[in-house]
Amino acid sequence: MGSTQSKSTYEDLDKGTSTSNTNNNNNNNNSKSSTIVSDEKLLDLIKNTNNIRNIAIISRVDHGKSVFIKCLKDRFSFNQDKTEKYPDYYNHLKNYYTPIILNDESQEQPYLINLLNIPNQHYQGNRVIPFLRVTDICIIVVDTVEGLMGIPYLPFKPIKQECTPVLFLNKLDRLLLELQMDPCEMKHTLERHIERINTSFWDGDSTTTIDDTFTTFNILFGSGLQGWGFTIQTFASLYSAKFGVAKERMAEYLWGEHFFDAEKKKWVSLNVSESGKPLRNGFSQFICQPIVQISRAVIDGKKDVLDKMLASLHICLPDQNLQGKALFIEVMNQFLPIDKALLNIVANLPSPIQAQAKSIPAIYNQPIDDPCTIAMQSCDPNGPIMMYISHLLYAGPGNSQAVAFGRVFSGTLRKGIKVRVLDDVYRSGPKTKDVYFELKDLLFVNNNTTTAIKECPSGNLVALFGMNHLLSKSGTITDHKNGVLLSPLSTSTTPVVKVTIDPVNANCHTLLNNCLTTLVKCDPSLCFYQEGQSFILEGLDQEHLEWSIYELQCTGKVHFTVSEQRVCYRECVSQESKVFADSGFGVKVQPLSSEYQNNLNSTEPPSPNVKKVDWSPNSNVIENITTTPFGNSLDSYVTEFRKNISNSGVMTGEPLQGVQFSLVDKCKPNTINDTNIMSRESRLLKASLLDAKPILLEPIYLIEMYTEKEYIDPITTVINSRSGSILSSTLNPCTNVIKLLANVSVANSFGLVCEIRSESRGTVTPNMVFDKWSTIGVIGENQIATQLAIEIKTKKGLTDDFPTLNDFILK
Repeated sequence: MGSTQSKSTYEDLDKGTSTSNTNNNNNNNNSKSSTIVSDEKLLDLIKNTNNIRNIAIISRVDHGKSVFIKCLKDRFSFNQDKTEKYPDYYNHLKNYYTPIILNDESQEQPYLINLLNIPNQHYQGNRVIPFLRVTDICIIVVDTVEGLMGIPYLPFKPIKQECTPVLFLNKLDRLLLELQMDPCEMKHTLERHIERINTSFWDGDSTTTIDDTFTTFNILFGSGLQGWGFTIQTFASLYSAKFGVAKERMAEYLWGEHFFDAEKKKWVSLNVSESGKPLRNGFSQFICQPIVQISRAVIDGKKDVLDKMLASLHICLPDQNLQGKALFIEVMNQFLPIDKALLNIVANLPSPIQAQAKSIPAIYNQPIDDPCTIAMQSCDPNGPIMMYISHLLYAGPGNSQAVAFGRVFSGTLRKGIKVRVLDDVYRSGPKTKDVYFELKDLLFVNNNTTTAIKECPSGNLVALFGMNHLLSKSGTITDHKNGVLLSPLSTSTTPVVKVTIDPVNANCHTLLNNCLTTLVKCDPSLCFYQEGQSFILEGLDQEHLEWSIYELQCTGKVHFTVSEQRVCYRECVSQESKVFADSGFGVKVQPLSSEYQNNLNSTEPPSPNVKKVDWSPNSNVIENITTTPFGNSLDSYVTEFRKNISNSGVMTGEPLQGVQFSLVDKCKPNTINDTNIMSRESRLLKASLLDAKPILLEPIYLIEMYTEKEYIDPITTVINSRSGSILSSTLNPCTNVIKLLANVSVANSFGLVCEIRSESRGTVTPNMVFDKWSTIGVIGENQIATQLAIEIKTKKGLTDDFPTLNDFILK
């Protein structure tokens, strides 16, 4: 680049940087925060709801999220002016939650930023969504070198539904120092990443366009490792005086296809001047170029050129002997300090008051004049207490010490207040017994310690001690008699892959059970149960189980062996059975009827005569259609069904799925005689299952992919080679991006992600979620189903023989 361009660029910046960078010189000498906050000052911060921002930060592994958070903690975290601290086992809170303070010179009160560090693993989408429920903003960190390559899945749609998304294009230092891009290359790279990420928020409907989710107001550029960053507004503030236009208008010129014609001294929409000279757009010329010029001067060791630039920018180096990367970092920290960039973003993001006014109607299904609804929509600290518990955070699997972490939507929490605890399975009704709890210490994280605060008003995040025994995974707490649960989160929680876990030492059986219990509470996507003396752990996919087992091993509390991974199958029935009766009434089974399937998503059964076993999609129900009441007999059948039938089908021992049991009037044929009532009921249920011709079901993944046309054929070939099928291919009319939907059985999905990434040169990474259960065939009649059933029984240590009706009918 010629010296003329360099001079022009920095003279353009000169008018806007004098005051700004003088302040920066004073503020950036110390990277570590030394802020001490008194109890009274902290209380003022958490009461000033307008200046609170609840922000979740998410990325994939190695995209720089942890380094970015560490940078913010090192510079902007604070310590309370008190010595009382909690035991070390509460310090695991700091791995998830970090409050920081950002000072804004234009305001009396600083911003209190509550940062939530969301787990990296893509299978932890079910861990991500609860975090989104308690935050209003989500920063997505993306490596500008890799882009979306290497990101198997981020829950883009839930992020957009629950939060205001912000994009942080990280590791710009690599584009400058390693790849040494010129301004045009840098501009095209960044624009390409933004376009692809905007595409990820597209709903895939061919009739809709790709929204500009990320624009001038919610994109942060920079380096989390080096601690510098900027927004479009950063440069708009610097250039607005030079061009004599408002900051907002200048930001528009610096984004999109706007070009400055130096000959006419005005902004134009064409990329050539009247004389035919090519023009570069505002982003490339006035943002990328000065940054590139600084990096080139540092790399090439042109001290005289750099000194002239620094003088133009009013930057004074504290150490004149700095060279190379250290020099570049110091210059960029003074030129583009990350706190200024964050303030530009934060000022345009919603406070809890603004966010809750929009979000509460979608997450609290009560009338608009309900007192709890009104209080939450206005984020009223004097209203009824309504707090959502998103997580039980344990120090680790097997550690019984846990805290309930969540957000106060209305009211003010204080130690000693008695509240109602509504677990996530809570259902209101005349027979429901409310559970009350007296609040203990309210836990707050500052810097690297956990302390207690006196009160916590609405709009804030807080952890509560002593509630883990009252909650299974999440829930709501309230002091209002009519307060109900906030609507459950929409997550995929159908485990389809499993392993068998056995303790090496039989005496550690109980300890392993406790470790697994804690692990499942930490991750709502997991489930486990006991099969004989072994434990079965089920997860969403292969990687999910591998990571969960790793977490279990990290406790070091118990040594165990793990079997190879295998698929979770289900048993169902193919037809309606005969009526099998005992001395009281008969029972018959059939596949779940469409009447009940249409009502399975409701919170209550469609009829009082129906008993739900697990009232969820494709589960099992028992209905009483007898003409004579039998008191508690129906409850007895439900108990027996849950204990001996539901989790262990009659043919393979796999759980039942989609079976409807109907209790009917007594019938003489097919009578079972047995004096032991429990044995009789078990025989009755199993006989009816056998007569209905059991079938084997396999889980199917729904695979979602966004790709370009050139990779359609390779991806289709991979899907077909695994006996899958392409369901749809939707081209967005505004871009060349194609949304693919496909089905592949879980059994054929192992290694699929790596294969598709390989065939698409790393540009496509599929997102796989459970879709449905598919019929393989009747066990005993279909060869594939029969052979697979035998393999399942063999792995369980069962005999190859299948039971017959004679095994259950006593003559």
